[in-house]
Amino acid sequence: MRLKLKLYATFFRFLKPFWVSELIILFLSFVAIAITMVNPYLLKLLIDDALVPKDSHLLVKLLVIMTLLSLFGVVINFLSSYYNALITSKIMMNLRAKVFKHILYLPQSFFSKNKIGDLVQKINNEVDVIRTFITESLLRLIKNLIMIIGYVTALCFLNYKLFLISIVAFPFVIISLKYFKPKIKLVTEETRKKDSEILGFFIEKFHNIKMIQSFNIYDNECHKLNGSLEERVRLGMEKVKWGTLSSSISGFLFALTMTIFFAGGGYFIINGTLTIGALFAFVNYLMFLMTPVRDMQSLYMDLIRVSVSMERVNEIFENKTIDALQVANPKPFLYSDKIIFKNVKFNYNEKEILKGINLTLEKGKTYSLVGASGAGKTTIINLLLKFYNPVSGSILIDDVPLQNIDIFDLRAKISYISQENQLFNDSIIENIRIGKIQCTEDEVVDISKKINIYNQIMLLDGTFNSRIGDQGSKISGGEKQKIAIARAFLKDADILILDEAFASLDSENEREILAALRKKFQSSTIIIISHRMSTIKEVDEVVFLSEGLIVEKGKPEDLMMKKDHYWRLFREQLEPV
Repeated sequence: MRLKLKLYATFFRFLKPFWVSELIILFLSFVAIAITMVNPYLLKLLIDDALVPKDSHLLVKLLVIMTLLSLFGVVINFLSSYYNALITSKIMMNLRAKVFKHILYLPQSFFSKNKIGDLVQKINNEVDVIRTFITESLLRLIKNLIMIIGYVTALCFLNYKLFLISIVAFPFVIISLKYFKPKIKLVTEETRKKDSEILGFFIEKFHNIKMIQSFNIYDNECHKLNGSLEERVRLGMEKVKWGTLSSSISGFLFALTMTIFFAGGGYFIINGTLTIGALFAFVNYLMFLMTPVRDMQSLYMDLIRVSVSMERVNEIFENKTIDALQVANPKPFLYSDKIIFKNVKFNYNEKEILKGINLTLEKGKTYSLVGASGAGKTTIINLLLKFYNPVSGSILIDDVPLQNIDIFDLRAKISYISQENQLFNDSIIENIRIGKIQCTEDEVVDISKKINIYNQIMLLDGTFNSRIGDQGSKISGGEKQKIAIARAFLKDADILILDEAFASLDSENEREILAALRKKFQSSTIIIISHRMSTIKEVDEVVFLSEGLIVEKGKPEDLMMKKDHYWRLFREQLEPV
């Protein structure tokens, strides 16, 4: 129970900035409840004191009061609903932004273990369930409790004996709710997981639509989806089954309550201990009481659903962000000499990727990491960027251990072009500005000319504000790479990393862009990963990796003369070179 309260407290803190507004909304709700509670008593007076004695003056007076109260209630309900919707929207915005920001700051190991579909489902659907509960459901809970207390008081005031007779079935409602809770919670959890799985399926398939179409595997993918959808239907029907059984039993018990009530009410009227007006008022209060009691049952179901949502979203918050994982008082990134890898080892999913890397990279020099796919090249880059930490060994920058350097300061001084050319569905200029958020348009234009993409951009629609589509779907592979290169070009970095950055470019473009990069980053350390000899033939040193070990190092021409690992990898490219 303590864990549950702690979990609720985690999300209820989002109400804190709006507590004054919530109190105002609560006050308006109290006024609306008070108006609702007065009406049945006015109905009693209208029957017993106006209609039966035929007092027309009192009848008109009571009707005017009831009309004015109804109009006042309309105004109160409008104000309450309007401001509640406003606060709800702001809380939703804050909650979703908080979850999104936390995800952005999580380490790469988190993303390697979690599916994108599941994260999207949590940040969208689960957050909406939580928002609904902490705003609307919480307010409903307070209002229902007040209404129940008020209506019970009024019922006891009218005839406490009839009230006690009427609630004889209520304990059975509570028993039925407790019986169905674990069943509904379990199927709710399974349903949410299946929804995340289906969402992830859609994201993955749309991302790989070219592969699906080129291999003609439409029916195969639809068959996979149908299997998941059938399971989702089964879970949905399970949820409906238990929910309907719970509400049906409760409905029967409420109907039984009314039967018992009319039996008792008829007895008291026949015996002269209850007036017809009082019976009408009692019926109204009892019917009004049924509404919050039924709503409390609905809220109980909401509580089951939101507990699942809170647990799923809290799984995100329980993961420490990259700043929280840093050592206390990390040092700023100061790089003037060299980067040293000392016997660095790294495992991924229990597979040994790096088996003891010893490497020195000097500032002002250009290096190339080469080797077959899976040799460990990109892993070295990931460790340098602190996406992951070594299993053993150490990485030093000017004799300062990498784990002691501030991660944000480190990445601010590294310009990285990955082989995926990651782009946003935004304008060209905004995709380039990622390298330097505050840069001017003139700077972007100048960079685009240096890497020979200016004319291509002008051909799109003559502006840098052209949107490039999801993952750059509206532009060519070469244009994607040039935008990624332009982004890196803008950044003032001490370390430039090119991971297959020229794979989609022709030799002439590659040569010109590489020359421009070397000129700008001449005092930086440049690390190139490439399978193209034309890209790496002029580097200062080649580092050849094989199965997680450095097996060869030296100048390109020296390694070529040795006719060993490096020569064998590139001999097919010797003739063009």
